[in-house]
Amino acid sequence: MLFSPWELVQWLGFATFQIFVHLLAVLRLFWVLTVLSLKFLSEMLLCQKLVGQTTELWFSLITSPVFILLQLLMICACRVN
Repeated sequence: MLFSPWELVQWLGFATFQIFVHLLAVLRLFWVLTVLSLKFLSEMLLCQKLVGQTTELWFSLITSPVFILLQLLMICACRVN
């Protein structure tokens, strides 16, 4: 159950624009966490391949988080214009 902006303003004492500012901050947080997790995943897979811990890692599997990250950045760039 979601609250209406009027109820949030009344209960929390926020102004209406502050609610949307907090919503944008949460969306930005999810974006940053997604980018960092994909970067960490690709680095971890590459390090495991270079060390030789697993022989089942193909380079296509290692670079797949990078391609997902590039697609997300492309969507973000197209949305700006």
